[in-house]
Amino acid sequence: LYNPSWITNYLQLALKTYQVIYDQLYQISTEASGSLVVVEGMSQKTDWFQNQVENINETSGVIVAKNELQVYIVADLNSLPDANNYTVTFHDGTIRKASVQGSDPNTGLAVFTVPTSSFEREYWEKLRVMVLGNSNAMNVVGRPVVAVGSPLGQSGSICYGIVTSNQQLVTY
Repeated sequence: LYNPSWITNYLQLALKTYQVIYDQLYQISTEASGSLVVVEGMSQKTDWFQNQVENINETSGVIVAKNELQVYIVADLNSLPDANNYTVTFHDGTIRKASVQGSDPNTGLAVFTVPTSSFEREYWEKLRVMVLGNSNAMNVVGRPVVAVGSPLGQSGSICYGIVTSNQQLVTY
């Protein structure tokens, strides 16, 4: 008779492989979560009845550097149209005022800063800086990648996939 043991062996191997991948993704998301923030931008708009209405938008951000004076955060500025007041919510719910130090209209990214003087020293020292990859080194289509963020204020979101194209110019 036909012996389907190869199917059982294959499924056991696939399950073990999935568990290894899952464990690695969990480790990445755990390590990254301390670097993720939510940036809120507030602006004033005038409605149809000429009333001033506060408009609040938010986007994910990541701590990319810190020094004795500032914590540096990179986030999507296009998600915060016409905003003039910014706050950053850190992974533990701590909220601080932020300001835009610079932006790139081609990518829509901005660098936000939060003064370290707004933190207790012990808190500031524990803030995690995200280790960023080198996109120029990622020239292999089919290579696995991981994206982490805080969509809609939900921290700890993780998504994985593969590189489908390289050196492609993205325009808005």
